[in-house]
Amino acid sequence: MCGSLSILHLDVTVETVMRRLASDHSRPLLQRDDKESAVTELLNGRLPIYKAAADVIVDANSDDISQKVKDVISKLSLDKK
Repeated sequence: MCGSLSILHLDVTVETVMRRLASDHSRPLLQRDDKESAVTELLNGRLPIYKAAADVIVDANSDDISQKVKDVISKLSLDKK
């Protein structure tokens, strides 16, 4: 896919979103007592659209940034010379 425009979806679970946003109070749609329900509803509503639009899907649940970068490079075939 190198050389062409690709839509990349970084796929995460509700649990990952909750962990990453635990101390984030800047997102208006999540300013509810039932934050996990809000995340679940938003993610379930958006995922089909994101996945349908994506040319490449990468599991982004790990906090290991270097591994995510390697996964993206591999999926986009940027590691080939």
